[in-house]
Amino acid sequence: MRVVTYGFGMRSPVWRVGAALAVLIAALAVSGCVEDEPDPTQSPDPSPTPLFESDEEALAAAEEAYGRYQAVEAEILADGGENSERIDGLAVRDALLAAEEGFADYRANGYRNIGSTNFETVELQHYSASSKDGLDVVGLYICLDFSSQDVVNPENVSVVRPGRVVRQAFEVSFDIAQSGDDLVLAAREPWGSNDICNE
Repeated sequence: MRVVTYGFGMRSPVWRVGAALAVLIAALAVSGCVEDEPDPTQSPDPSPTPLFESDEEALAAAEEAYGRYQAVEAEILADGGENSERIDGLAVRDALLAAEEGFADYRANGYRNIGSTNFETVELQHYSASSKDGLDVVGLYICLDFSSQDVVNPENVSVVRPGRVVRQAFEVSFDIAQSGDDLVLAAREPWGSNDICNE
């Protein structure tokens, strides 16, 4: 809305009406005719519905979401990073950017995956009972097992370095999908402690 400012000393009819209203409101306030108390007929704002009823429910939802993501990620990597738009709707923010960079690297180098990565030893890090913005609502620690996965070049020669770590801990977090109540992967980073992979 554009604000119009009058110069000092100018008294327009609008100014007179505004001044009269100000005096009237002040008089009503002094005489007690203006109600300051809230309308009792208005219902209070409802309490937000909890996203999860328990740790177990949050953990199960996050495991399911990660399983969906990993299954599609594996298909794209097996196809050499082609048709990477399949991951849309399963990852957002940092996780989506990292996935797109990885897929682009596979396409540029002609890499493709053989076999699959498994995830196990899932441990709940945190979850939000309610979240207005839907960001970082669940966090997990997971152990990824790469022992059944290989990466090959266009000549079908493995590009995996000998002696690689085949079990590694990751910290992952999830957002609420904009399209509904499902969780979507928001971040996946290596975790400094590898203890959960040794359990």
